[in-house]
Amino acid sequence: GYGLWLNQGKSITLDVLKKILVSKIFKYYMDKTSKPYQRGYRSYAKRFIENFSIPKFSQKELSILKKSSNVDDILIEKYQIKI
Repeated sequence: GYGLWLNQGKSITLDVLKKILVSKIFKYYMDKTSKPYQRGYRSYAKRFIENFSIPKFSQKELSILKKSSNVDDILIEKYQIKI
Protein backbone atom coordinates (compact mmCIF):
# COMPACT_ATOMS: atom_id res chain seq x y z
CA GLY A 1 0.00 0.00 0.00
CA TYR A 2 0.91 3.62 -0.39
CA GLY A 3 0.32 6.67 1.74
CA LEU A 4 -0.85 9.94 0.27
CA TRP A 5 -0.26 13.45 1.46
CA LEU A 6 -2.72 16.01 0.18
CA ASN A 7 -1.87 19.67 0.48
CA GLN A 8 -5.52 20.65 0.49
CA GLY A 9 -6.50 20.07 4.07
CA LYS A 10 -9.51 17.86 4.50
CA SER A 11 -11.29 19.14 1.40
CA ILE A 12 -10.67 16.01 -0.69
CA THR A 13 -12.51 13.03 0.68
CA LEU A 14 -11.52 9.43 0.07
CA ASP A 15 -14.38 8.92 -2.38
CA VAL A 16 -13.17 11.86 -4.51
CA LEU A 17 -9.59 10.61 -4.30
CA LYS A 18 -10.73 7.17 -5.44
CA LYS A 19 -12.55 8.72 -8.40
CA ILE A 20 -9.36 10.52 -9.41
CA LEU A 21 -7.23 7.38 -9.11
CA VAL A 22 -9.59 5.34 -11.31
CA SER A 23 -10.10 8.14 -13.84
CA LYS A 24 -8.95 8.37 -17.45
CA ILE A 25 -6.49 11.07 -16.34
CA PHE A 26 -4.68 8.70 -13.98
CA LYS A 27 -4.69 5.91 -16.58
CA TYR A 28 -3.30 8.36 -19.16
CA TYR A 29 -0.57 9.41 -16.73
CA MET A 30 0.35 5.80 -15.97
CA ASP A 31 0.37 4.90 -19.68
CA LYS A 32 2.83 7.74 -20.31
CA THR A 33 5.12 7.20 -17.31
CA SER A 34 5.10 3.62 -16.08
CA LYS A 35 6.80 0.48 -17.30
CA PRO A 36 4.68 -1.79 -19.51
CA TYR A 37 4.45 -5.51 -18.91
CA GLN A 38 2.91 -8.31 -20.96
CA ARG A 39 -0.79 -8.17 -21.81
CA GLY A 40 -1.00 -4.42 -21.31
CA TYR A 41 -0.37 -4.35 -17.58
CA ARG A 42 1.44 -1.34 -16.12
CA SER A 43 3.72 -1.05 -13.12
CA TYR A 44 2.15 0.91 -10.28
CA ALA A 45 5.44 1.13 -8.39
CA LYS A 46 6.08 4.16 -6.21
CA ARG A 47 8.60 5.63 -8.63
CA PHE A 48 5.91 5.85 -11.31
CA ILE A 49 3.07 7.30 -9.27
CA GLU A 50 4.91 9.59 -6.85
CA ASN A 51 4.96 12.52 -9.30
CA PHE A 52 1.26 12.36 -10.12
CA SER A 53 -0.23 15.58 -8.84
CA ILE A 54 -3.75 16.38 -7.78
CA PRO A 55 -4.68 19.98 -8.55
CA LYS A 56 -6.38 22.30 -6.11
CA PHE A 57 -10.12 22.23 -6.52
CA SER A 58 -12.60 24.95 -5.68
CA GLN A 59 -15.44 24.08 -3.34
CA LYS A 60 -17.79 24.08 -6.33
CA GLU A 61 -15.56 21.62 -8.22
CA LEU A 62 -15.29 19.37 -5.17
CA SER A 63 -19.05 19.39 -4.80
CA ILE A 64 -19.46 18.32 -8.43
CA LEU A 65 -16.78 15.63 -8.06
CA LYS A 66 -18.47 14.24 -4.95
CA LYS A 67 -21.87 14.00 -6.67
CA SER A 68 -20.76 12.81 -10.09
CA SER A 69 -20.31 9.18 -11.02
CA ASN A 70 -18.22 10.08 -14.09
CA VAL A 71 -15.53 12.62 -13.28
CA ASP A 72 -13.42 12.17 -16.42
CA ASP A 73 -14.71 15.26 -18.26
CA ILE A 74 -14.20 17.45 -15.18
CA LEU A 75 -10.66 16.16 -14.64
CA ILE A 76 -9.68 16.40 -18.31
CA GLU A 77 -10.70 20.06 -18.27
CA LYS A 78 -8.92 20.69 -14.96
CA TYR A 79 -5.66 19.04 -16.08
CA GLN A 80 -5.99 20.63 -19.54
CA ILE A 81 -5.06 17.41 -21.32
CA LYS A 82 -6.46 16.10 -24.58
CA ILE A 83 -7.03 12.38 -24.32
